Amino acid sequence: MKPINRILTLCCAAAPVILFPPGAKAAPPPVAALAGRWYEVSQSALADTYYKRALSCCEQGQFDRAYVDLTEVIRERPDSAEAYFERGRVCVALKRYGDAIVDYSSALHVNHTFTRALIERAKAYSARHEYDRSIADYKKYITLNPGLAPEDLGRVYHSLASAYSSNKEYAHAITYYTEALSKLPNDNAVLYGRATAEYNSDALDRAAADLTAGVATGSASSDFYLLLAKLYWRQYNYRDAIATYSRLIGLPGKSPRSMGYAYTGRGLVYLDVARKAKTASSAVEILNRAIDDFDRASTIIEGTAGLKKIAMDLKASIAKKAAGG
Repeated sequence: MKPINRILTLCCAAAPVILFPPGAKAAPPPVAALAGRWYEVSQSALADTYYKRALSCCEQGQFDRAYVDLTEVIRERPDSAEAYFERGRVCVALKRYGDAIVDYSSALHVNHTFTRALIERAKAYSARHEYDRSIADYKKYITLNPGLAPEDLGRVYHSLASAYSSNKEYAHAITYYTEALSKLPNDNAVLYGRATAEYNSDALDRAAADLTAGVATGSASSDFYLLLAKLYWRQYNYRDAIATYSRLIGLPGKSPRSMGYAYTGRGLVYLDVARKAKTASSAVEILNRAIDDFDRASTIIEGTAGLKKIAMDLKASIAKKAAGG
């Protein structure tokens, strides 16, 4: 090697040591790099602030403001499944179910294991009456979560059964209501759901058994009594229908709506019985009860004035015929 080349080679090899001798600090990064790094940190902090404020707005029912803040979070963090999920929940609160579905789907696209978004999307589909899609999501959620606690699985079965029932697939609904009851044996809401599916599929004896069992718990909602009375009426069991409506009317703590429906239902049964009465005097007596019930119902709910008129017209017609008119 020529002397000059050897000198150049030695100089190049020694350059790092010459430029940065041991113990010397590296040169500071360019100003642009520092600014970029600061921007990233500050934007991350800003996204956190928006996220926390959005959650606070949700707690206060300020969903429009929460939506704006979460949109800012997503703009800064487009890979945040949590942000899409929370904005989806906000959309549900605003009854923007289509937008909620888009956000839940985005959360799943970002993180396919984020199955909370899957079950919430199922609920949003049900709210839009897209029951086939809702059912598919509930089933997928169950498949992806084999280790669910019995109570949690029971609640998902309940939601799945409700979707089937709303889709008028009553046989499937009954199957999943039964599965739900195996996990939630004391849940009257599930029991009522199954009874409703049984009633709608003409399995009246099974529906009556479920409704009676619910009433026997002493903690059944008014809906149990209303559907059981309606079932008895449908079976032409007027005595038990009237007795069930009367029992509901006598219960403490019921809602005005339930009271109004009970008076209306009992009045309709009386009206039916009066039409089949063997004597005019019996018919008139029964119609007076019907008129009284429709009067009471009219002070609570709307739509009973026409029923009262029907009963009064029937009473007048029977009285006229009895008088030989």
